Amino acid sequence: MAKGAKAGKSLVRKKDTAVKKKETAKRKGEAAKPLKQPSARAQRAIKAKAPKAIENTKQAIFLRGTKTSELVGDVLKSLYGLRKPHGLMMQRKNENMHPFEDASSLEFLATKNDCSIFAVANHSKKRPHNLTVGRTFDGHVLDMVELGIEGATTFEDLQKAFPEATIDTKRLGSKPCVAFVGEAWEQSIEHKQLRSLLLDFVKGQVRSKPPIPPHPHPRITSPGRGRCRM
Repeated sequence: MAKGAKAGKSLVRKKDTAVKKKETAKRKGEAAKPLKQPSARAQRAIKAKAPKAIENTKQAIFLRGTKTSELVGDVLKSLYGLRKPHGLMMQRKNENMHPFEDASSLEFLATKNDCSIFAVANHSKKRPHNLTVGRTFDGHVLDMVELGIEGATTFEDLQKAFPEATIDTKRLGSKPCVAFVGEAWEQSIEHKQLRSLLLDFVKGQVRSKPPIPPHPHPRITSPGRGRCRM
């Protein structure tokens, strides 16, 4: 009985070693196989995201939180109008979109859509008419500022208030002229950061020469008592 048991164990060991040899041979064969080249579409996507000597125009993404008010929604649409055609408006509401608490979902959507500037609209009892604007770098949030909207007047409101007047809306691809009035824009760190963000929003495509005719849309912003008027 002892000899039979030993013979059975030796057969099992031989089978195990044979299976292991087959697995190692299979692995070596797989390693030796050449890698499959990506499709033409994948190659274009990789090339578009690769580093460049002259970077592409920054794209902006506009998001809605779980709940948004009509006021902050109008402001979001106005910012989107300034970014056209280098902007992406997401129509669906996003659950738990709170950048200061958890920016993972925001970073995912920004990276997926290749956007380095973002604006998130939210509305709650503690933070009414809330707008968060910021920038990303390498798929992570670089900086952002939280704004509370107290009032807004859109082009549609002006057209309704003055139906006889000719109100020229922003032309596609045009750039507004922005003037920052007040000492706080040079002295306060918070205002400097906000100024940089606002300029990124309206900057658009970089041009060597200014377009002709000049821009018909001046935007004058001035801080006062912790508030900014635009």
